[in-house]
Amino acid sequence: MLAIAVTYKAKPGKREEALRAARTCSAETRREAGNADYTFYAGIDDPQTFFLFEHWESREALDAHLKSSHLAAFRAALKDLLEAPPAIRIYEVSSFKNGL
Repeated sequence: MLAIAVTYKAKPGKREEALRAARTCSAETRREAGNADYTFYAGIDDPQTFFLFEHWESREALDAHLKSSHLAAFRAALKDLLEAPPAIRIYEVSSFKNGL
């Protein structure tokens, strides 16, 4: 399983547009084979900051997502909405447990 953490920072005045783009991408991505989770969160200290946490069952599922038309549309939309490129971290998870 792969876990991916992405941090985005919207330009001033672009928060709502970034949220709309994220909602559209999320709805499509959650229907993809191999997606276990795809959730955006808004920062509590800085409302312009967003965090995306996603889980993929395999590298193949993630690769298919990276080639999807809805992700391409999301990336194109973000181009004019973000202050800087997103920070992306990919974690290879050898095991996963619910709870502590």
